[in-house]
Amino acid sequence: MIGDDRNRELVKQRYGFADWDRGRERERAQQYVSHLPSDVLPLPRIERVAFDGGYIDTYGDGGEIVVTVWIHQHASPDRAREAMIDFLMTCMAQRLPDASEKDLQIGDVAFVGHDETQTSLVFVRDDVFVRVHSVGETDYPIGELADVVDQAIK
Repeated sequence: MIGDDRNRELVKQRYGFADWDRGRERERAQQYVSHLPSDVLPLPRIERVAFDGGYIDTYGDGGEIVVTVWIHQHASPDRAREAMIDFLMTCMAQRLPDASEKDLQIGDVAFVGHDETQTSLVFVRDDVFVRVHSVGETDYPIGELADVVDQAIK
């Protein structure tokens, strides 16, 4: 088994970590978006679970369509990018496609699933790491919701 440090370096190389946009430093007081404007959201919010540094929102109809949005603000853009690597290290896929390969222009760096309908996306914008996943019985294309979150973070 490859050691964690070596595996981390391999994942960074596979995803071109050295070339990722580094984001901008923000005042820590400038918090991540905590309230997305409901008039621009494509789905209603069902629930919010807060944790230190972020929250997980659940959107949808509570049955067939359920989407989770996990938002975590980190101490710096570099730390948010390392969190992205932490996540990518847990993925079963050899390599996830860059979001731009699927015509999604989101975040400073973003990756999506392999399916034609985009139901899973992770991205970093500045010091915020975001995961958006359709987890309901019906696959829900998450591009519009992810874009609303990204615009709110900007």
